[in-house]
Amino acid sequence: MKTPQTLDVTLIEPRLKHPTIFEYFDALVPDESFIIDNDHDPKPLYYELLAERGDIFTWDYLEKGPERFKVSIRKNKVDPNSSASGAPSTDEQKAQLIKEKGVQFRCGN
Repeated sequence: MKTPQTLDVTLIEPRLKHPTIFEYFDALVPDESFIIDNDHDPKPLYYELLAERGDIFTWDYLEKGPERFKVSIRKNKVDPNSSASGAPSTDEQKAQLIKEKGVQFRCGN
């Protein structure tokens, strides 16, 4: 398994942060991961990723503030015959509501 790449999100123009993170995620093969390094909690990104890509990733905080937040995002192997979801239903419900309402996440930095 190769070492995960770290993406320093603080160096990215605010309007391009989430699209860039999605590009990194989409380029992963199952069981690969990358790390985002940010200056604030990227939790809204978690819900956006869940709403847009579904329950196909793991989200693990490696560092949780107050000045830096590092999160490992891993693309899961997906069983095409499985309909069971591993995400807590509350997260799935929040993600669905976010998607239905058309909420756009923007970083203020």
